[in-house]
Amino acid sequence: MSTPESSPRTDAEPLAFTKAEFLRGVLSAWLWFLGLSGLAQAFLLGPWVLLALVVTGPWSVVGVLIGAPLAYGLGHALRRVTAVPVHITLFAALGLLVGTATTAAAIAVAWGIPDSGFGDLRPFVVANVAAAGAAVGIGWTRTAFRALRDDRGRDAGVRRIDSDAALEDSL
Repeated sequence: MSTPESSPRTDAEPLAFTKAEFLRGVLSAWLWFLGLSGLAQAFLLGPWVLLALVVTGPWSVVGVLIGAPLAYGLGHALRRVTAVPVHITLFAALGLLVGTATTAAAIAVAWGIPDSGFGDLRPFVVANVAAAGAAVGIGWTRTAFRALRDDRGRDAGVRRIDSDAALEDSL
């Protein structure tokens, strides 16, 4: 029988994370994006939603490749910050930033740079960017909640941080 992995969280770094936890967060955010974006596109396109997903799916992988290193750096920088709302806000903002860049790049590649803004594409831009922001915030929240819950189940004696309760209340 193997022993459970010890928590990376300490008094000095209460929101540190393992590589496995980070990858779980990236996967969670990506899956949330696909779901949220798909719902928004279904609302906008009805039965033509599959066409949008054919474009959105591959470009979302580009978003993951761009966003994951940035998210890792942000998480590392925030590992000493116990204020859960700060984490959620900054990760959602990162999602908005990456969603904006990725969506703009996809439009530029597919249709060239529009002369007068995004025109008829504006609802799709808003849907994708909003889905990206929400997905990254939700991905962080759910992953952090699971990691902190796992800590409580370990015998390592890791203390429960004050933001733990706030994180549970936010779900």
